Amino acid sequence: MTAPVVDDVVVSSSASTTSSQAEAKAADLLTFTIGMAAVAAVVITMAAVGAITGSAALLIAAGLTGTAASLTGVYTGVNLLAA
Repeated sequence: MTAPVVDDVVVSSSASTTSSQAEAKAADLLTFTIGMAAVAAVVITMAAVGAITGSAALLIAAGLTGTAASLTGVYTGVNLLAA
C-alpha cells in the first residue's frame, strides 16, 4: 500500500492580502453600523421621552444630536466604503 502524493501548492500572497483587507473593511463597516444603530436608538429614546414629557430641552438636544450623528455617519460611512 502506498501513500498518496500531495502536489505542492503555491499560495499567492497578493490574493490573501486582498482578502484580509476586504475582511478588515467588512469588520470596520459592521462595527460602525452597530455603533450608529446604538446612537440612533438613544436619540429616538431621547426624542420619545422629550415628546411624552413635553420637554423642549430634550427635543432640541435630540434634534441636535441626531443631526450631528447623521452628518458624522454619512461622512464616515462614505470614507469606509471608499477605502
